[in-house]
Amino acid sequence: MRLQKFITGMTLVCAMLLMTSTAFANTVSFDYASIGNAKIKFQNGHFTFSNSTLAGPTLGWGFQVTNSPLVSLKGRLGGNFTIGAITTVGTLQSAPVTGTGTFSLFDGTKTFSANVQWVDIFTSNFTNGGANVGGVINLTNFAYNGTNPELLEMIQNTEGIITLQFVFHDGTPTLTKLKAATTAFNDAYTGDVISTPEPGSLLLIGSGLLSFVALRRRKSA
Repeated sequence: MRLQKFITGMTLVCAMLLMTSTAFANTVSFDYASIGNAKIKFQNGHFTFSNSTLAGPTLGWGFQVTNSPLVSLKGRLGGNFTIGAITTVGTLQSAPVTGTGTFSLFDGTKTFSANVQWVDIFTSNFTNGGANVGGVINLTNFAYNGTNPELLEMIQNTEGIITLQFVFHDGTPTLTKLKAATTAFNDAYTGDVISTPEPGSLLLIGSGLLSFVALRRRKSA
């Protein structure tokens, strides 16, 4: 009986600690915008991100954070991504995306980096002829040995999920046209990144609570 109470108590404490430290903490979000002449480029069913070639502080960078304590930090998105079969529902078009790449942010001294696995891409037409383009990507294998507190918070969500959206206005608003473009189509981009808790940690929390429930039921039997 005492052993059951001890195990039950410890399970509950561990679950509560995990909820506090993982489920409700370490969420980092920020907005960003391409800088210099950095662009997103669509061509022959693929898309890539280029970096600024202008002389000065934007040289070699793709985007800059525009809000939060990370404001003014610069970063890059790398990789070659392929647009899959397109599904059309009304003015919304979506497609799966294959391809891997890299994501990085530079704090002035050290670089935060992660691997990119793109999930999907979508477009929704505006009445003014522009397009709302978005997508979801997974970031894994976080790496950072600097001192920026926001990036240190972010790295605690190792192998978490990042959602990414970007909006641009252009004369080629549909995903069909973007995928079919044979001449490189380039445009500036903006968006946001939101980090979320690691799914594995949330599973661990659920396992702890299930153990607690099982012990309570055994005691009542």
